[in-house]
Amino acid sequence: MTRRFHHDGDGAPVKARGVVHELVAETAKEFARTVYEEQAKDDAWYRMWPNSDYFVRRRWQSFIQPAREHLAELLHPSKHYMTTESQREQIHEAILLNAVVNPAANQVNEIIRATSMPVKNPFE
Repeated sequence: MTRRFHHDGDGAPVKARGVVHELVAETAKEFARTVYEEQAKDDAWYRMWPNSDYFVRRRWQSFIQPAREHLAELLHPSKHYMTTESQREQIHEAILLNAVVNPAANQVNEIIRATSMPVKNPFE
């Protein structure tokens, strides 16, 4: 079997660093884009990272934990006005599934427990 790697344009393969739920990954990429937009105002930083897509492809993994925490915070009852019930269910499922395959020490579990949503087994 041949292993295939995706290249990001500079010839270096982009290696997977584990399994991340799509919602968590997309949120992390949005965080990376936001950081890029702020940091690109600095000329020295912009010379190092002149392309936002390249920065996001290479660095989005650094924003996985903040993305997980942000999504978990959206489940808190005080933040329910920011999301619909359907969105909260999707976020809840994404965080649980992501935690199953990538357990990490964080505050996500405490935030989920503080919500009014019952913890469901995602595999049932």
